Amino acid sequence: MFRSRMSTFVSATVKLRPAAILRLAQMTESRGSPMAIKLRVESGGCSGFQYIIDVVPSSSVANTDRLFEQSGCLIAIDDTSLGLVDSCEIDYTEDMVRSAFQVVKNDIAAAKCGCGSSFNIGFYCSSSFFLRYVPVVGI
Repeated sequence: MFRSRMSTFVSATVKLRPAAILRLAQMTESRGSPMAIKLRVESGGCSGFQYIIDVVPSSSVANTDRLFEQSGCLIAIDDTSLGLVDSCEIDYTEDMVRSAFQVVKNDIAAAKCGCGSSFNIGFYCSSSFFLRYVPVVGI
């Protein structure tokens, strides 16, 4: 299902939904060369972290990026971002305002902004007396 050029075992399960696969295939065909979705996470946005999604020629993907393939479509993710997008799903959405690739599901996100371009994570702190959920904003 997914392969990485950096290692034979990749724990991330990033998935493309059918509309994303179709749109990336159309872009590859129209440009005449393989294109890849470059997904990275940066601090910022209204919820702490923001997704940055670019469509780039697959030949321009950095050697240090993890490269996954699904249905002939390539997804490139840097090591730093990989832990924040494990088990995410990417779709291609179209509405009156814009059309774009978008992360539509991220199991790691504790909360997300209304437009879906940024998110917040949480972690659990434990002691001998209590276990509580602590939200984290923009590390």
